[in-house]
Amino acid sequence: MLAGEDAKDNVRDLTNGKGTDLVLDFVGNDATMQLAAAASRALSDVVLVGIGMGTYPFSFFTVPYEVSMRTTYWGSLGELQELISLAEAGHVRAHVQRYSLEDAPKAYEDMAAGTLRGRAVIVP
Repeated sequence: MLAGEDAKDNVRDLTNGKGTDLVLDFVGNDATMQLAAAASRALSDVVLVGIGMGTYPFSFFTVPYEVSMRTTYWGSLGELQELISLAEAGHVRAHVQRYSLEDAPKAYEDMAAGTLRGRAVIVP
């Protein structure tokens, strides 16, 4: 995996210097949030999915023109309580495939092949 400037440069190379239309940051630490902002293009979206407790010094000049940065949490407390009630009643189930740390590459292979059902969870 590339880090820092190398990763940003790689994204820029892959997008012919334009940057991304969308970044989904599944980690959410300082480094990945910084990379997400650096890799984005004007009028793009950066969505923070991971809860890595990172911070990003967001201001008018830290991202390209009209980049939207947001998190994915949604819903009200009442909706969460309703969802929990539905899950307790057996109407909602999470589909999770667990992989050992050693089998993490297999999780990526399964995602790429489209055979992963639900979420992949790497268990150290």
